[in-house]
Amino acid sequence: MLRKKLAKFLLSIAIVGVSSGSVLGYQQALASQVTPEIQVSATMEGEFEIVEDKLAMMPIKTVADELGQAVEDERLKSSRTTADVKDQVNGGKSEIEQLKEALANTNVTTINIDITMDMNLDATTLGELSTRLQSGPLTINFKKGSFLMKTAGLKLDGASKLTITRDAANTKPVIDCSEDATISGITFVDPATTPVNAFVKIAADKNINVKDNTVTGILLDTKPTANVANINGNIFTAGSKLYVDQVAITMTITSGSIGSEYVDAVFGVDQAGLTTGLSIKDIKLSIKNGNTDVETVNNDALPEGTNQLTYIFETGLNPNTQYTVTATAEVTLDGNTYQGITSTNTTDFRTLGELALELSNITSNSATITLKGSYVVNTPGGLTLGLSSTATGAAIPKPITQTASEFKLTGLSSNTEYTYSIFDGRTLILTGTFRTLPVSGSGSTITGGTSSSSSSTSYEIKTTDINKATIKDVTASIPVSTTNLANSMRDGKNFSTNVEGVTVKYSNGNVELVGLVPEKQYKNFIISYTDKNGTSRKVTVATFTTKVSETKLRQFIVDVYKYSLNRQADERGFAYWELQLSRKTTSPEKFVGNLLSEKEFINLNTTTTAKIEALYQVIVNRKSDATGLKYWTDKFDALQKNGYSDSSALGYIVNEMVNESEFQARVKALGL
Repeated sequence: MLRKKLAKFLLSIAIVGVSSGSVLGYQQALASQVTPEIQVSATMEGEFEIVEDKLAMMPIKTVADELGQAVEDERLKSSRTTADVKDQVNGGKSEIEQLKEALANTNVTTINIDITMDMNLDATTLGELSTRLQSGPLTINFKKGSFLMKTAGLKLDGASKLTITRDAANTKPVIDCSEDATISGITFVDPATTPVNAFVKIAADKNINVKDNTVTGILLDTKPTANVANINGNIFTAGSKLYVDQVAITMTITSGSIGSEYVDAVFGVDQAGLTTGLSIKDIKLSIKNGNTDVETVNNDALPEGTNQLTYIFETGLNPNTQYTVTATAEVTLDGNTYQGITSTNTTDFRTLGELALELSNITSNSATITLKGSYVVNTPGGLTLGLSSTATGAAIPKPITQTASEFKLTGLSSNTEYTYSIFDGRTLILTGTFRTLPVSGSGSTITGGTSSSSSSTSYEIKTTDINKATIKDVTASIPVSTTNLANSMRDGKNFSTNVEGVTVKYSNGNVELVGLVPEKQYKNFIISYTDKNGTSRKVTVATFTTKVSETKLRQFIVDVYKYSLNRQADERGFAYWELQLSRKTTSPEKFVGNLLSEKEFINLNTTTTAKIEALYQVIVNRKSDATGLKYWTDKFDALQKNGYSDSSALGYIVNEMVNESEFQARVKALGL
C-alpha cells in the first residue's frame, strides 16, 4: 500500500488538462473520469498528508475539493489580522512558537495572549518583535498570562508603534522584570474605569529604564529605588500613575475676593501638600453659568517653582449669580508628564448683589457709613464692619436689604487714616479708606472711598507716572515727571508716608518705596516731606497695586493672613514676621499659632466646622477632606466638653496640626 505522510508540496497545483482557472478543462476531466496526475508549480509552501493510495479511486471532483480547501486554508491563514497565542496542546506548537509565527505575519495587527503559564522573552524574540514593528502598528492584548524578562539587559522597545492592553479580568502585571531592563516607546491602555493594577512588575533594586511610554492606567507595581533618573519622558493620561502607591497630583480651586461682577479664583496644584519639582503648563481656566460658558482663558505655563495662580474672572458676570469654575492643567514631575489634572468648584463662586457705600459727616472723631443697594446677606446676623486702625471693630446692627442702613462711628482719632472692611461672614465684600479731620476741621462727605475733606496738597503723582513705575511685591520705584515736584523733592528732607511701616526716599528722579505688602492695592497714598524752605508738603500718589510674592516665604505669610484673618497683612506686621521667620528667630509653627490665637480669628469663625475649615486653609493651604474634617471637629468638640475654652481648644488643635507631616513638608519646602 502506498502511504505518503506529511508530503511537502509547493501549492498551486495544476491538474493535467485542467487549469485552476479553466472550468471547461475541469469539466472535460470530470466527464472522462480519468484520475489526474498531480503536478507541482512553485508559488506557496504547505503540507498535506496522503493517507492511502486510494486517490486513483476517488472521483476527480472530490480530489479537487480536498486540494482546493487546503489552498484556501493557507490563504486565509496568511491574510488574517488577529492571532491567538494559546497553551500548547498535545505536542503542538509552543506558546513562543505561536508568538513568533504571529510576528512573522505582517498582516496580523492584534495578538491575543491567552496562556496559563507565563512566556519567557529572550533577545531573539524581542528582535523579531522589533522587525515586525518596522512594518506598522501592533497591539498585544493580554487575556491571560504575561511576558517574563528574566535576562539582564533586555530591551522592550515599542518604537511608538506597539500598544499593550489587557482584558479587565486580567489583574496581574503583564510584564514581569526580575532583572535590569528597558521598557520604552509603548502605549499602555488599561480598560478599567479606575485602574488599580500595574502593567509592569519590577524588582525595586534593579536598574529599570522606563522612558517615553504613554500610559492610561498604572505603569509599575512599586516605586523604583535604583536608577530613578532613567524613568522619564513618560506621559500619563488623566487619572494615571507611575506606580501603584504614588500619591496623586491634585488641583484645588478656592475663592478669593468676590464682587457683584467679578470673582477671584485661586488655582493650586500639589502632591499631598508638596510642590517641590512640579512644573505646570497648558492651564485652561473657565467659568460657567449652568452649562453656558461665560469666560475661558488659556495660560501657557506658570513660572518655575510656582504652583498657584490667581485669576480674576470679570467678563460677562452678573450680580447675585452662582457660577461654576473649572480648571485643567498638565504637570511635569521628575521628568514625567501628567495630563488632565483637573478640578471643579460648584459652590464657592456666587457673585454679590450690588452694594454701594457712602461716608458722610466726617469730623475729627466721628464718621457715618451708609450702605445702599440690593446686596443679599448670606450670614445670619448680618454684615460686619471692621476698622484696621486703632478704633475697635463695630458690628452692623442689621442685615442689608433693599433699604439703606446707616452706621455712626464715634471715638475716632483726629487726622487719622482708617481702612474700613465690610464682611459677610468671612467674605470681604467692600473695602476702602478715609481720614478723619484735624481738630479744627468741619464735616464732609466721601463717596466711593475718596474724601472731599482731605487737606489740599501741593503736588500729585499721577497714573501716568504709575504706569511707568517699577512695582514689585514689597517695593516700588515711581518716576516723578512733574518738574516742580522733582526739584522740590530733590532738596527735601524728613520723608514719610501715611502708611505705617512703609518708608520713602527720593533718588535719581524716582520715589522709592520700601515695606509694602504683596498683592495689595494702595489708595490715597500720601508722601509727606519738608522742602528746602521748611514748608511741609504732601504728595498724593495715584492708586497702585503691588505684585505677587517673589519668594515662597512671603507667599506663605500672605496666605496665612488671608485665611486666618480674612484680610491682607498690615505693613509692619508683614515685615516683622518675614524678618523673624527668615532669621529663624520664630518658627512657622509659632507664627501660625500666633495669628490663629487672635480674637479676630475666633470672631470670624463662629462654628466648629468653620474653625477647622479655616485651620486647613491656614496650615496646609487646602480645603479639608471629609475624613479629616470629622476627625478634628470631633476632637474640638470633645475638648470643649472637657472644659476647654474656645481659644484653649483651638490652641490644642493647632499644636497637633502643625506637627503633622503635611505641614512639616510645607515648612521644608519653604527652606525653614
